[in-house]
Amino acid sequence: KKEVAIPTLATFAEDFMANYAKSNNKACEYSSKRTILKCHLIPAFGALRLSEVDARRVEEFKAKQGAKELSNQTINNQLTVLRTLLKKARSWGVIEHVPEVKMLKAPRSQID
Repeated sequence: KKEVAIPTLATFAEDFMANYAKSNNKACEYSSKRTILKCHLIPAFGALRLSEVDARRVEEFKAKQGAKELSNQTINNQLTVLRTLLKKARSWGVIEHVPEVKMLKAPRSQID
């Protein structure tokens, strides 16, 4: 079996957006994912190979985002994109397993 180089998160994000997000999300969701990747996830994880994104690095990311005084809901939105991207990488056979991505406690959104 040929060893396949595991892409960086930044490289895989392009594939994810083009081949998954584009066809599975509404335009506003696609745009939101692209912004979260560009502004938060790629600066934090972009240079790492997908297999190097582990539970500890995710926790460090949460701590850094919390220090920026972002709301728990905002951080959870970022974590959801990260988790979805990692799950897609696993289902496409790019990585072996998805690290635990624990969400923060956030108030339930009030939708009328």
